[in-house]
Amino acid sequence: MTKEAELHTAIIRHVAEQGFAPSIVALHQQLAWSELDVRSVLARLADIRGAILKPNSSDLWAIHPFTLMPTPTWVEADNRGYWANCAWCALGIGAALRQDIRVVSRLGAEHETVEFQVHRGRVSNEQLLIHFPFSPSEWWSNPYNPCGGILFFSSYSEIGGWCARHGFPRGEVIDIAAGVALAREWFGDYLEPTWRRKSRDEAQQLFRSLGLTAEFWRR
Repeated sequence: MTKEAELHTAIIRHVAEQGFAPSIVALHQQLAWSELDVRSVLARLADIRGAILKPNSSDLWAIHPFTLMPTPTWVEADNRGYWANCAWCALGIGAALRQDIRVVSRLGAEHETVEFQVHRGRVSNEQLLIHFPFSPSEWWSNPYNPCGGILFFSSYSEIGGWCARHGFPRGEVIDIAAGVALAREWFGDYLEPTWRRKSRDEAQQLFRSLGLTAEFWRR
């Protein structure tokens, strides 16, 4: 296991168990590394998008699929709750934990609340949609905006108006069942020591295996 994978495992398991990120001191004590080594490996982990740090800081902002700052999307699993940065990450929390979840969010991150459960891979509201404004090629270059723009909607007709109101591109839309499958395949190993960041080729292969073959997923 690389030091980046070891640090990723220590951080994400702490978040899963405690609901918040471990401190540099706690990681130093747990891993028996110097604090300098922890900061150095954390910076390398951020460079490969295995974690997102606050600007000009070693403090964690997010470690997907968990975000460590308040957002409009709340996920409950086994009596513990987490913030998710986007619709896909909300489903990814259930996939990473391998638990049933309850999600409370807002359609298009606006005023209308949506609540649903995922139980044994089945969603209680099968009519929900997920809109991905930005193609996968942009996920690697900017870890902030592409993720935060992936949102729940209740109908296709809502998405065009939302994009016009907020200046977002109309991207690709998948139904919630496809979103659960995508989250399972993408995030299912995130709590495991074998985790490593997927390459673009691996991502493309994963998309094809799920039937996501539109040009959007190949960019």
